[in-house]
Amino acid sequence: MANTQAQPNQYKNISIKVNNIEISSLLYTLDIYQDIFTPVPSAELVILDSMNIQQNNNVIAGKTINIVLESDIPIKGKFKVEMVIYSISDKLLIKKGLYGYKIHLCTPQQFIDIKSRVSKFYSQLTTFNIVTDIININKLGKVSSNIINHINYDIIIPNMSPFIAIEWLSKFTLNNDNIADYVFYFNDGEFKFNSFSEMFNQDKSIEFYHRETGYRDNDQKEDEQSFYRIQKYNIIRQVDILRNLSTGQIGNTLINVDNINKTIKVDNYKNTIKSITYDDEILKNGENSVVAINLIHDNLSKGRTTINTTSPLWKSNRKINQFMFDSNLIMIDVAGNVNINKLLGKICKVNFPTNDEQKNTINDDIFKGKFLMSAIKHHITQNEYKNVVELCKR
Repeated sequence: MANTQAQPNQYKNISIKVNNIEISSLLYTLDIYQDIFTPVPSAELVILDSMNIQQNNNVIAGKTINIVLESDIPIKGKFKVEMVIYSISDKLLIKKGLYGYKIHLCTPQQFIDIKSRVSKFYSQLTTFNIVTDIININKLGKVSSNIINHINYDIIIPNMSPFIAIEWLSKFTLNNDNIADYVFYFNDGEFKFNSFSEMFNQDKSIEFYHRETGYRDNDQKEDEQSFYRIQKYNIIRQVDILRNLSTGQIGNTLINVDNINKTIKVDNYKNTIKSITYDDEILKNGENSVVAINLIHDNLSKGRTTINTTSPLWKSNRKINQFMFDSNLIMIDVAGNVNINKLLGKICKVNFPTNDEQKNTINDDIFKGKFLMSAIKHHITQNEYKNVVELCKR
């Protein structure tokens, strides 16, 4: 289906094919979801069933759907997604006499993952080398990493699906600063096995503005500016210190017990992320809020580097670094941009307006600066295209 893209919140063309049958004319709504905390994208498609195509076996579970979304502004580009129908639900009354169906979609890699198992011993390999092998032997595609730790592990993966195995590996993978904060996701044609804190070290890829309609920077055209204007924003979550305390994100204690050598070592961990503001007094001794027992047996490892021997480095460390994932989450609505899909996991700059009329600045002091694009929803109808972007601030 072709349109003339005259302004933001529109697209030039969309193609939705099932077995080479074009069904874009039946489109009611299409939502495509990308997230750095899930391995692969997903989608929900609502179609109008005026042609009874479901009963004609054209749109049934297991069929492949190819989606191509195209635009000319602000930058010419295409967003291509191959999906598989895994469920059809919710017969919807659109209007009198016209029904629609909600179709649930996942990527082909999701089916490969469910049908595959990894049972293998890896010797003297980094976790990224192991992840690469898992991706390759299961023919899932390509994988890259923004930083590779050089700890060589001896690891047994016991009958796990590929994605579960990689999620497990991410829990104890350390970056070069010994921070356990890796995430595994798919974007721009390949899987990413990336350190979350290293992602924040990137330069900004895009800048979003919250300004009145009609405002234009001197160096930007109105059309281009409109694509980066925040149309709506929502603060999803700020610091929740009660929740953060109870999950060990403010601090926690790890008691390392070696039953062979009859030793006990107590390690206290405290959050040192300075960009999150809270009253320190009430959080004194916060490391006592979560106490974990960690059984270590160095003699049993016989000189090998295993998850057990490195557990004091990552077990509490990851809890604290989840603080970055869970605090200061914001959702923004912006005009649809097909090229934004490549920016998942990238840094953007955002300035939100202040509510303080006493200040001489128009921008909020807390909700400004560098944010990471942690999730993107592409919302498409016959006449509209917008992006809903989740941002997290370190």
